[in-house]
Amino acid sequence: MEGRPNKLGCGRRSPVPAGDTQMPPIALTIAEACAASRIGRTRLYEAIRAGELCARKHRKRTLILDEDFRSWLESLPAVQPKKKVK
Repeated sequence: MEGRPNKLGCGRRSPVPAGDTQMPPIALTIAEACAASRIGRTRLYEAIRAGELCARKHRKRTLILDEDFRSWLESLPAVQPKKKVK
């Protein structure tokens, strides 16, 4: 049977063929969101607390859906260029 061993190391094989690439994550941990956006943990938790960014909990882990994270980033204000004074 083709595929690769599952993460548990059992005899069964996962249905993904060995040559396929992995799926992109659909949820990010706080650490992953910080690394991806270069935004600090405190600011992310502030956005979650303020209701600006939707997060979910799985046991102790805080997860942010990729779609929610991208929407929040896109909602941040754009930088306005300063006018030069002559």
